[in-house]
Amino acid sequence: MEWQRIRTDVLVVGGGGAGVRAAIAADDAGASVLLLCKGIAGKSGASKMAYPAINAAFNNMNDGDCKERYFEDFVIGGHGLCDEDLALTVAESMPDRIHDLEHYGVRFEKNEDGSLAQIQHPGHTCARTLIMKDGGAGMMRGLCGEMKKRKRISVMEDVMVLSLITDDKEHIIGAAAIDSRHGCGTVICAKAVILAGGGYEAMWQHTDVSADVTGDTLMLAYDAGAPLIDLEMILYYPFVGCSEKGRGVMLQYESLVHPQRFCGKMTDAAGTDLLGGILPPPRDEMLRIIEKAVNEGHGGPNGGVFLDLSESPLKAEEMDKLAKLYFGIPSENLRLQGIDLSCGKVEVKPGLHYSLGGIRIHAECAAGPKGLFACGECTGNLHGSNRLSGNALAETQAFGFIAGRNAAEYAATTKEIAEDSEAVRIAVRNIEETIENMYKTAPITPVFTPAMLKNELRSVMEEYIGSKRNAIGLSTAVTKIAEIHEKAKRIHIADRGLVCNKQLTDALELRNMIRLAELIAESALFRKETRGHHIRTDFPETLHEWECHTCVQKDRGIGREPVTKV
Repeated sequence: MEWQRIRTDVLVVGGGGAGVRAAIAADDAGASVLLLCKGIAGKSGASKMAYPAINAAFNNMNDGDCKERYFEDFVIGGHGLCDEDLALTVAESMPDRIHDLEHYGVRFEKNEDGSLAQIQHPGHTCARTLIMKDGGAGMMRGLCGEMKKRKRISVMEDVMVLSLITDDKEHIIGAAAIDSRHGCGTVICAKAVILAGGGYEAMWQHTDVSADVTGDTLMLAYDAGAPLIDLEMILYYPFVGCSEKGRGVMLQYESLVHPQRFCGKMTDAAGTDLLGGILPPPRDEMLRIIEKAVNEGHGGPNGGVFLDLSESPLKAEEMDKLAKLYFGIPSENLRLQGIDLSCGKVEVKPGLHYSLGGIRIHAECAAGPKGLFACGECTGNLHGSNRLSGNALAETQAFGFIAGRNAAEYAATTKEIAEDSEAVRIAVRNIEETIENMYKTAPITPVFTPAMLKNELRSVMEEYIGSKRNAIGLSTAVTKIAEIHEKAKRIHIADRGLVCNKQLTDALELRNMIRLAELIAESALFRKETRGHHIRTDFPETLHEWECHTCVQKDRGIGREPVTKV
């Protein structure tokens, strides 16, 4: 197996909103930067799929918004599990980050006076949600366009990082990866590493997120000794298509059932209006309303409820205009996926939309081992047990900026390492052994493919670690995940090459998914209460004693960590 060696001041792992913003900030601070992306920078992962909501307390609608009110809404929405120093950072810094995006060419809806238009989304007490034109895709075009202008930033795509490299003083000194585009191994010697590789929603069946969001960066951090926080906390988006047509398509309930926007209804199978004319509530409350209707036997044939726009006063062309405004996409795109907003009912049910848990970071984005930083959805102590609409993209910009700046400052005080150091040799040898073991012909039948076991794992996660949990189901999940782990030892990969080997990539992702699934199940069993999107049917109450983080760390097991207050 051939290996290439690369040096850089700052290595960024992840090509979404947080990773690209971090690369720009590190360049601004004078560092050389290498950004690695498992897919195509700006086009893979979750950021490009985001709807156009992003928050900042500008008070452009003159309703008294300010950073203090934004912070209060943020913390209340997370039900006691937000680290408040992080929430305050977002509230204070987002006006500047929005101005950065405008400078990079990202376009926003404007008021007649030229100020940024803002609307009020559920859970917010003010109109602080801005609307980006073309949504997450528009944001990524602006960010990637700016990144390409920077001569100190290099980008490598179709590269999967398999391990972080640590020296004998437990400093992160680089990473080892597989370059699928060129068919070789890659060692990156870096003075600082930023993890920005997204969440782990693709471990479940019913999700609106792309299939490559498999939690890889969380396991990189875990193996390097960093703590992972609140892995049991996953966010369900209420309206994800669940019928044959439109399966997995997210529909923005905040606008669709708003009486002053699309004027739609959320109904059960009998046509009963489940919201009764009220403004749509935050996502965890919507989840409970939908679950109650389905549990009482009033759900649709696919276990969901219905978005009903049949009584909306809007004409088809008006719906098209609003879809472009609020979704960042034309209605034609929805129709191509099997959903026509102007024709009758659409069955929807909650789907995995966002990972609330992840790597624990401090306000400067340090993630544990010296030299390691993290930002974006792979982190876990910002949103608590529920995330308010518009805070995901805000997080990418607030902490992408901080991670890039601080990683560059750290790199400026750190010496380079030798490319042939013992730590590098060990990392190379471990990866070569891992790949070789995966290529071996399985001696035991039946033989499994990575895709088969991914689907089996997703089925287990959906059934036993879904929106309703209890000790029996979670314990069953632990047993079944262990069985999948054993089956993974009999994986057969037909293609022994490294160039664009999808089966190999699937096998490497599966390895991370299995280990992460074990930690998620352990965390869900450990938290014996119901809070936000974590619903334990055997522990239905929210308890003050559990206003703390669950924390898993390699070789230390699971425990509780206090929530940071300010």
